[in-house]
Amino acid sequence: MLGFTSSGNVGVQSWNSNSVSITGPVVTTNVWTHLAVTYEPSYGLRLYVNGAQYGSASGSYTYQAAGTPVSLLLGSSLSGLGACASGVITMGQYNGYIDEFELYSRELSAANVYSLANP
Repeated sequence: MLGFTSSGNVGVQSWNSNSVSITGPVVTTNVWTHLAVTYEPSYGLRLYVNGAQYGSASGSYTYQAAGTPVSLLLGSSLSGLGACASGVITMGQYNGYIDEFELYSRELSAANVYSLANP
């Protein structure tokens, strides 16, 4: 999950039995910022800001919904569903623009992310 902390920093977290999170920078208002998050079991969670790796967090994570339909929500607070109830990301609606959202079935390399952020 990608969102913002109560201090306005970019926050990334995933959880199953263990919570794994990264707190990124505060992004500048009214300036386009490229954000990318990757996950691979051997390397963990990675956050990229404008094509450069900002942070990483390792941890075992098993995707329990594999093979079943799931919902993808953009800009939703997920209020009432228990999401964001604990962890680095605060609940609330996202008020801004999202451009060129992409979802891949594999982990992107650092070079892939850099190319997407710097076309």
